Amino acid sequence: METFETFNNNQKITINITDVESIAKQVGPTVFALKKKSDPMDFEILDNVSNSASFSKEKALQRAILAAKFVFIVDVNQEPNKQKAKERTLIRYSVYDQDNRKTYYSTLVDFEDEFKDISAEQFSVEKTIEIVLNEDLKNNHREFVKSLNQ
Repeated sequence: METFETFNNNQKITINITDVESIAKQVGPTVFALKKKSDPMDFEILDNVSNSASFSKEKALQRAILAAKFVFIVDVNQEPNKQKAKERTLIRYSVYDQDNRKTYYSTLVDFEDEFKDISAEQFSVEKTIEIVLNEDLKNNHREFVKSLNQ
């Protein structure tokens, strides 16, 4: 699992799907969710707006795993077969807030565990990213100075 590190402040975090390249056909929209690290079945589905989703850092404190899931379908009677379709699938993601931006990708060669067979004709790709919120020392300092001036 990859990580996205940023500061724990009041900014929102956004995930954006920047590119989906596949010879397979995507079935339905991308599903975005926040999951608990200790219990992946405890999750909250996020609104997908134009292949993008945003959420508060408060939510990320409760559920620290960001997941983006895609489902693809291929015709099993034609070439390319499902394995070749999986090999030729590339998905790029961008995760960002006002302080940080990081780009991620999914390919079968580099992230084989993200690719799961659903049936003879379908497979899914699920990218999971752990959100790590660090203390925002600059913001804490500003707040401390403000309190001294009051």
